[in-house]
Parts: sequence; C-alpha cells; structure tokens
Amino acid sequence: MTATRSARRIRRGNLLRQAGWLAAAALLAVAAIAPASVSAADPQPQDNACSNIGSGGRSPDYVWTTLGTGGVTAHWATDAAHFDAANFETVTVRVCVYDANGADQGGIDQNTENDGSQLFSWSLLGYTENPCPDNDLTFGSSVDSPAVQTKKSNIIDCPASEPSTEPSTAPSTAPSTEPSTAPSTEPSTAPSTEPSTAPSTEPSTAPSTEPSTAPSTEPSTAPSTAPSTEPSSQPTGGVEGVSGTPGVTPPPTDTLTTTPAPAGDGWRAVLVLLASVLVGTLVASQPRQARRKA
Repeated sequence: MTATRSARRIRRGNLLRQAGWLAAAALLAVAAIAPASVSAADPQPQDNACSNIGSGGRSPDYVWTTLGTGGVTAHWATDAAHFDAANFETVTVRVCVYDANGADQGGIDQNTENDGSQLFSWSLLGYTENPCPDNDLTFGSSVDSPAVQTKKSNIIDCPASEPSTEPSTAPSTAPSTEPSTAPSTEPSTAPSTEPSTAPSTEPSTAPSTEPSTAPSTEPSTAPSTAPSTEPSSQPTGGVEGVSGTPGVTPPPTDTLTTTPAPAGDGWRAVLVLLASVLVGTLVASQPRQARRKA
C-alpha cells in the first residue's frame, strides 16, 4: 500500500516537472520568435551605416534623401508596392554624411514606425549646424523592413550657395540725356474765333399758361373711419418668467490624462527572466536519486 502511494507521488512529480520544462521552453520561444513591437523614433549615431549605404545598387523609387536646416531626412515609399505600411509596422532607417577630407558620420533608427520619413539631426551626425555648402560632403540613406531587403537612395551633394541679392553694378540714377523743358512750338493764347456774348433769341419772361391756385377737389378733414380707442388686448399686469437652458461648463481638457503605452521590447527580457527562474526551480527541486544518476 505504501509502495503504491509512493509510486503515484513520483509519477505526479514527474508530470509536474515535465510541464515546468515545457513552460520554460515556450517562454524562451515566444521571446525569440515574436515580432518586434513598434518603438518611438530614436535615431542613434552609427558610422557603420555608411558602409551599408555606400555600396550596392540604388532604388530612388523606394528611398530618397533631402537636406534641411534641421539635418538629413530619409524618405521612403509606404504604399503596397514598396514598404507596405498597411501590413508592416516597422522599418530600419540609416543615413550617412560622406566627407572626402574627413571621417564619415552615420546614424541608424531601428524598428521605428513605418510612416515614410525620419530626420537625423546635424548634431547627431557630428555637426553644430548645417555644413552646406561644402564640396567635400555628400549624403545618402537606406531603409529595410522584415519584408523588404535594404533599399538605398541616390547619393546627393550639398546644395549650392544661396544667390547674392546685391547687384553686380550699382545702378545709375542720372539720365543718359538731359530732358528738354522748352516746348517745341510756342502755344497760341489767342482764340481762333471771337466768342459772341449776345444770345441768339431774346428769352420770354411771360408764362405760356396762367397757373391755377384753386384745388380741383375740396379736401376732406373727416377721417374715413373713426379710430378705435379700445386696446386690442387687456394687459394682464403679470410678468412671465424667463425660461432657458442653463449652460454647462465642460471640464478643462488639461485634466484628462492618458496612460502612455510602453515602448520597446522589455517584455522579451521579462519572458527570458521568467523562464530562467522556472528552470532554476526545476533544477533545484530535482530528486536526489535522479541527481545521482546524472
């Protein structure tokens, strides 16, 4: 009877240990295979990015590069025929500043949002401000994703210097020829014909018809209808109350808070830690007899 109970206890312990080993293996598998989560844009310096961008073919329909006062911006096409943002959430972006007379400066942003553009500031690339124009510098970028191999932009130069707004020669304000103020012909002040001050016909001061001062009809002073002195409605003397809907002041928007979503892949480390704890527990609780056989 005692042997039977002991055997059952051993079998039950073996089943629990097997389940524990399977759970540890599952945790490690999920940490290794699960897709990376979308992280916030976080460009970092990486000079090795220049090797990735500098060699190989160019795909300007996939990736292109622009410069601005803020830094170097990598752009990429997110439609279904290119990086397909609708089905793939993340990409890895790189940029590089190639210096013919100095060290190349690169940057990388891994697993960033597949939204079509990423800025790498001049300070991250080793410059205090926009270094252009500089004939020694050229720029490029590349993008890849879990579904698309690395695509590289064309290499572009620093834009030319801004044109000068100063005229090459100061304009002359003096006219080439002095204008003549004398008229070519003296004007004539005498009229060609003497005006006549006598009217052609004597005006008549007598009216053609004597005006009539008598009205055609005697005016009537009696009103056509006797006015009514009765008011159309007796006032009640009461004052009705003012009706209306009281306004409701909405709460200020700055009191509403949102909980930020966790960024990064810290959950992978948590899964690995749990698996390590489980494995340690299984090893430490191994029966003595099994440890001797091992």
